Amino acid sequence: MVLKGAVFDLYNEAGERVEEGLATNEEGSVTVTGLRPGNYYFEETDAPEHYQLSVEQHEFTIERSQTTTLQVEVENQLVDGAVVLVKVDRANQDRRLAGAEFQLESVDGTILESNLVTDPLGQILIGKLEPGEYAFRETKAPTGYRLNRTPVQFGVEGDEQGRFEVFVTNTRRTSPPTNPPDPGDPGPGDPGEPDPGDPVDPGDPSDPGPGDPVDPGPGDPSDPGPGDPVDPGPGEPGSGEPGTGIERVNDVGNSNDQHGTSNENERKENSVLPQTGEERLLYLLISGILLLSSGIYFVTRSRRRRIM
Repeated sequence: MVLKGAVFDLYNEAGERVEEGLATNEEGSVTVTGLRPGNYYFEETDAPEHYQLSVEQHEFTIERSQTTTLQVEVENQLVDGAVVLVKVDRANQDRRLAGAEFQLESVDGTILESNLVTDPLGQILIGKLEPGEYAFRETKAPTGYRLNRTPVQFGVEGDEQGRFEVFVTNTRRTSPPTNPPDPGDPGPGDPGEPDPGDPVDPGDPSDPGPGDPVDPGPGDPSDPGPGDPVDPGPGEPGSGEPGTGIERVNDVGNSNDQHGTSNENERKENSVLPQTGEERLLYLLISGILLLSSGIYFVTRSRRRRIM
């Protein structure tokens, strides 16, 4: 862990101060350039907050042929009773979590410090604490994690030395699954639902009901009057039969269909009615011949009487 805010003075081997007031930056480092070859040392004059001042002399040497940067490491110890909170992922405790906010409370719930935020290393450093019981309470979770509402309690003993660490875990948030609409439920008015179509009106005049006989009136051209012979004419073109007044219909429908049965009954009636008309026509023809013969007979007889 790098420490910001430590202040150093630089001395040469004769004890003469070469540089003073050199403070470590955010990266915990101090850079000095332009030194002549020789022996030097750093002496810490001010320690970072919550750390003990280092009383050692940190020596180093600059060589004549040296072309690289020389690094000198200085370590600081936490003051007695200091505590470090470390924020980690519950599933992977090697992952440190920055941006979590806490407040430090005493055993009776009194807030001692607030707005304590974990740094990029997931840590919060609290300085020297008096012996007693304390608790960290999380007030804001790291981004993407659930808030840990359980206070983390710890105690500081009277003879506590150095660094004391408290680990606090967080659980990552998970997005709830979305329920896609059921493609198998098309709902009302589905265009794929078959339409039964419009029902057929049984009273349609184009489809006469079965068993409805045709009653030709006295003026019906299909019922010739007496003395008016009717020439049935040749048969229907393409039928191959002489005209008989009977229409032949080939039934190609389904015998189980109601409309097919109705049409069949109609065709049966049609085949009977022309036969009845034919008999009537025959009777009329015979009656006409008899009347004609009687007339000729009476006319001839009258002429003979006149001649005699």
